[in-house]
Amino acid sequence: MRPLFLKSSSPKTITPKNKFLSFRNGSILLFLLTMSNLASSAVTLHGLFTNDMILQRNEAVAVYGTADAGEVITVNFATQSKVGTADTDGEWKVLLDPLCASSTGRTLTATSEQGSNISLSNVLVGDIWIAAGQSNMDHPFSSYKIIKQDTEGVSNDQIRLFRSSNGRGSLAPKTEVVAGLSGKWQIAEETYLNEFSPVGYYMADRLQQELNIPIGVIQAGLGATNIESWMPGWLVESTQAYEFMMGDQWTPNIMSQTEIDRGDAMARRGTSGLYNYTVAPLRGFSFKGFAWYQGEGNIRRSWIYRKQFPDMITAWRQDFGDPDAPFLVVELAPFNAGDGWLWLREAQKQALKLPNTGLVTTVDIGEFLDIHPQDKKSVGDRLAYLALEMDGLPYKGHPPTYNAMTVVDNTIEITFTRATTLSTHEVRMNRDKNLPIGQDPNAYVVPAETVAGFEICAADQIFVEANAVISGDTISVSAPSVSTPVAVRYAWKAFPLANLTSEDGRPVPPFRTDNFAKPVQ
Repeated sequence: MRPLFLKSSSPKTITPKNKFLSFRNGSILLFLLTMSNLASSAVTLHGLFTNDMILQRNEAVAVYGTADAGEVITVNFATQSKVGTADTDGEWKVLLDPLCASSTGRTLTATSEQGSNISLSNVLVGDIWIAAGQSNMDHPFSSYKIIKQDTEGVSNDQIRLFRSSNGRGSLAPKTEVVAGLSGKWQIAEETYLNEFSPVGYYMADRLQQELNIPIGVIQAGLGATNIESWMPGWLVESTQAYEFMMGDQWTPNIMSQTEIDRGDAMARRGTSGLYNYTVAPLRGFSFKGFAWYQGEGNIRRSWIYRKQFPDMITAWRQDFGDPDAPFLVVELAPFNAGDGWLWLREAQKQALKLPNTGLVTTVDIGEFLDIHPQDKKSVGDRLAYLALEMDGLPYKGHPPTYNAMTVVDNTIEITFTRATTLSTHEVRMNRDKNLPIGQDPNAYVVPAETVAGFEICAADQIFVEANAVISGDTISVSAPSVSTPVAVRYAWKAFPLANLTSEDGRPVPPFRTDNFAKPVQ
């Protein structure tokens, strides 16, 4: 098309000087328009697509980004070539056919019909997990005096790390991600691991060893946050559903844009703020499942958490377009806290009524004075084994759980699921902080020779320490002072000393056989 600036409505006499200026200005304008046209037609990829990334195996993989409306985009990866067209908002997406796991780095390209091209290098195919929650998921290796040594010299090309920034809140769900770790996916090596979640890394490391495929972890967390910060806004618009426990009114912490712009620390922790800023941009990306470690911030409202948590799981699955996405939950670790700790654990367990969920127990790996226990490797390993079992593989990741009780004279007999034979193991949990795991001279120790952690009560609901005897998959519980027992509790304390396991060492989580009302706090 002939440029508009060459059109003239009336002839003019032009001096050589004016002619030179007209030519020069016209050339500049033509150059600027040409460059503007080239810039506007450039194809982009969403921020989750970078060099050194991982694509999810065994399912259709969405690749997406922006371009001019109507622009035709071709994506090439491995042997596949897929074509998509940018919609009126300039957004485009293609779906790659399911890919087999591959440890070989390959190139992914996205090319527009105008010739704009993006090329990503060293792209692997494997499993990707989203690791979310508060500080026990979010704090990096560098914040742990003992386990940060585990990152020294590490460089594993088969594990890739991505961190979704928690730097701000947002009043509305964002689509573009703000990436940490120098703004892209990174190979798991010491420099970046020191900024990354130990739980997320240990889980990935165990999965990579067991499956021998690449593993990716996307970290999305922030310390000292309540579950409300991680709930989609559409879920919390009707707060009536959460205002039901003994007059305890749940009030959303509504942020203002001024607070967000100012960078107020609490603004990003407002209701839905971190979901909108940190999690929502991950929607649309193909991944395997979620690993969640949070709850410390909600111990004063554990009864409401019973509803909030399963609601949140369902909402995340809905927003991510995968109603069956695996959702793995880490139980609150033992800590010198009030009784709200143990009731929150029970609230976490309530969410497991949802399908394709699983619990990792931490009943034996806490620290009395540290809300952030050093033993994150056990947590990561247990998450990995749980993920493997939930994927139908021959692993045992689910812990044994309480099944039923029978009163026989002055004894209560309890049976368990997922254990053919029960056993015990030695438990060592440090009292003091920043000491090698289990090596505190003042550590709390439960010997393997005894069965510890059981209490029993009569109709008066006064629990006393009980004796417990193992017989196969059954425990017989009794106490001399309780002749007519009605209920048993196990590890029912904020910092329990309990040591019951399956035959292969999977710890039994805290449980109770009663439904006595939660004490008013």
